[in-house]
Amino acid sequence: MPLVRRVLLLALLTTTAAFAQETPPPDSGSTPGSTAGTGATSISGQNTIPDPWTAFGGQQGLGVGIGIGKIGGDYWASTQINTDFSIGKVGIGLALPLDILVWNDEDSGCAGATASPQVKCTRDDKAIGGWIRRPSWNEPSDFFKLIRYVRYGHKRDPFYVQVGQQWSASIGHGTIVSRYNNTLNLDYTKVGVALDVNQPFFGFETFTNDVLNPQVIAGRVYVRPLGETPFLSGWAIGLTYAGDVQAPFYFQRDATGNVVADDHGHAIATDARVQSVGGIDMEFAVLDNSLIRLVPYVDFNRIFGAGNGLHAGVFSDIHLPVPIIDVSLYAKLEYRVMGDGYIPAYFDSQYEQTRNTYFFLAPAGVGGADANGNIAAPKALAARYIKGETTGVKQGWYGELAGNIGGFVTIGGTLQDYQDQPGGQIGIYATIPNFSLVKVLGYYTRSNFTGLGEAFKIDDRSLLGGTVAFKVFGPIYLSADFRRQWELDPSGVFTTKDTYQFGAMSLFHF
Repeated sequence: MPLVRRVLLLALLTTTAAFAQETPPPDSGSTPGSTAGTGATSISGQNTIPDPWTAFGGQQGLGVGIGIGKIGGDYWASTQINTDFSIGKVGIGLALPLDILVWNDEDSGCAGATASPQVKCTRDDKAIGGWIRRPSWNEPSDFFKLIRYVRYGHKRDPFYVQVGQQWSASIGHGTIVSRYNNTLNLDYTKVGVALDVNQPFFGFETFTNDVLNPQVIAGRVYVRPLGETPFLSGWAIGLTYAGDVQAPFYFQRDATGNVVADDHGHAIATDARVQSVGGIDMEFAVLDNSLIRLVPYVDFNRIFGAGNGLHAGVFSDIHLPVPIIDVSLYAKLEYRVMGDGYIPAYFDSQYEQTRNTYFFLAPAGVGGADANGNIAAPKALAARYIKGETTGVKQGWYGELAGNIGGFVTIGGTLQDYQDQPGGQIGIYATIPNFSLVKVLGYYTRSNFTGLGEAFKIDDRSLLGGTVAFKVFGPIYLSADFRRQWELDPSGVFTTKDTYQFGAMSLFHF
């Protein structure tokens, strides 16, 4: 699902900012949290890779626009009509996106470009009828991009379900499934489902990244033994299971060592298995009122076939009673103890890429390492390599901090670091959605690095993006957008794809 169309360009009216929307956003799974209080997982915090519509403040309405952007070496005109609206607890997001080939780069974008001898790429190689971008509409699932999401309720309601795009789906405290994003693939539309039930004495959370071709499935059941007892109702015990039912271990490769893809551009795995992760957790809401929620928790998890991990942390929501303007803060601090082969938050925001390409310290005698001694393999296989090559327990910290000032500015970040393996992860985001003259959104995230000195290195382990829109007159905005996403390129190599877009849009509020 090309980002050029989904991102900003037009229709801006949705919302996913977890903090301060007057109209509740499409939760998309929310961020890691607690079962304390009245609901399943907390909506507090923010996702590292936010929904692009967040830049426009989550307002209901209709957006129409056109823009010129670059995907690889080609230039495309993107047209789109989007609408988002809510009726009671029901929310719906619709879209009509089209990418039209304006200028064809004959030296890139098709399998022939990397062949020997090189074969020039024609318009028909890339576009249906030479005009409509072929990877965007080459399989039945692509037609689901017309419906971005359908939602009933919100996280922590007695009943909640969202079908479609999942920008930040989490289960429990986020130690196994954390901010899962099913929209990272540039050309493959996935229809995810998050469904929760929350009652005073029990509840459950469920998630799958794609109901049409399920890869990741997850669920958590929890009980509150003292669910209606004053001061003790915040005690909860939970069990979590998550699994990749098609986890790749090895891919088919050609004579040059490149990964072989099928007719739809999906890598062909010669060895795919079920990779399971399970855990047990306990929490107790020390405070839970209109001003503050303070919840300590402990999770013990196991990656089957690899290692065990212990997470002990606390998170807090704080709503400051500042006159005139609402101020909200969210903080989370977690200490981690990890056995050999354990990877915390295994199904994280970048799992759609790291399931195929995960960086770790190269085992002894294995070639192909980079300058830092790291090598890449599918994540399930990497966990087993790590288990076999490391000894002793590793320790590390994970933290989140975010703030929202009256819905005008939201800024925050996440940081993970632990010993030995390149398990560092950083995420930074900011949105300025509610100024009428300018709208701004930006994010940066990088994973699997060693040491803070590598945190801001831009490479295939980095994702970043930004949106800026300026009001010209009335409802008309001029916009500029940049996004980096992953794809399997025509040579069979997993790589990042940068897209740029410039255009105009018009917004009409309901």
